[in-house]
Amino acid sequence: MAVKNLERAITFETNEEGDVLTFRSAYGAVTRIALDKLSPEARRAGLAFGVARKVTNAAALDAGASIEDKWEAVLAVAERLQAGGEWNAPGKAKGERGATGGMLAEAFRRVYGDDVARTEATLARTMEKKGLTRAKAVAFWSGTDKIAEALAAIKIERATKAAAGTGLNADEELAAMRGD
Repeated sequence: MAVKNLERAITFETNEEGDVLTFRSAYGAVTRIALDKLSPEARRAGLAFGVARKVTNAAALDAGASIEDKWEAVLAVAERLQAGGEWNAPGKAKGERGATGGMLAEAFRRVYGDDVARTEATLARTMEKKGLTRAKAVAFWSGTDKIAEALAAIKIERATKAAAGTGLNADEELAAMRGD
């Protein structure tokens, strides 16, 4: 069953057959939608919306990703689906977010000059040759010397950028909190 959180207050899941959606509120209310009860128009619109959402979600990469990386991620999903491929990328579990679109892809770009597609291909080969899940392949590469160093640098850059945007000065805030 796929479960998604919607603003933490509402969750939904599908049954094994994928033809009934069950929505639950945080306070226990439940409603269901049987897809075979929808009008043909509502089914077509839902299908179009779902596919559009799936493809555009591929562009939801980390803040450091370039427009080119985002577009490559969108193309990869669109091409896989158009070719009759699976809904989820090979080796990727339901609901698992690909790490390569963001920091790992950026690390591979910095270290090896790779784009997102090449990073994805490297992950796929790693999964195949080492018999790893996607998450374990990401962890494998994240633990290698050059990639780990690049990831640490990316994290520092992002934290510094985020902190700069707050306008807060740690020394001034500490003095204010301590009454200095």
